[in-house]
Amino acid sequence: MSHSDWEYLQDEAQCAMIEEGIATRQRDQIAGVLGTYGDAVQERIDECLNDAKQHQSSSQYKAAVVSSVTVIELILRHLIIRPVVEGAFLSEEWADMLVSKILARRSGTDRELLPSVLRVWSIDLPGLQLKDGRALWKTFTSEIVPKRNRIVHNGEPAVEADAETAIACAEAFLADVVSPLSDKFGFSWSVSRQWNPTTQGIGGATSSSYFTPHSPFET
Repeated sequence: MSHSDWEYLQDEAQCAMIEEGIATRQRDQIAGVLGTYGDAVQERIDECLNDAKQHQSSSQYKAAVVSSVTVIELILRHLIIRPVVEGAFLSEEWADMLVSKILARRSGTDRELLPSVLRVWSIDLPGLQLKDGRALWKTFTSEIVPKRNRIVHNGEPAVEADAETAIACAEAFLADVVSPLSDKFGFSWSVSRQWNPTTQGIGGATSSSYFTPHSPFET
């Protein structure tokens, strides 16, 4: 058996383990991670997306691409992979490793890791499309991430179409992945853009959160 064949089998087993782990764990474990860290992550997502749009309007297309990919990396790491992996396997290290593999795109199976995660909740990532009809996941992995890497590492220029596509991918991830995922776990994010709902006390004088909020960016 060749090294590439062995690596493929390892990746296949990893995908299967992820799907099995997600399917058998308590939903409230995953929801707890989202409820605890979601608002701090959302704040950064919104800041980066606003930055991307401002860069685009100022014709700073390279910066717009970089900020847009950062939005999607935040979504992948903190709103999808980390809740799933920590909830299913109680390991932040696993979450970091899987995100790195997804973004590195070393093999076709690496690109299947995120679809494997989302497939458990009937979210067909490969089937999602941008408004112009292009496949969201394929466009992101095959066009936008490589473009961002060339910008960061080689100083490659970018044009307006690059910025438009990158921003479209970021917005599509929020609308077509994050929103339905939040609904499946009982959050009101699709309406409020909040992960940690609060309940008002008598007369609205006090409020309490369902989860103790924390930032994953604090050391």
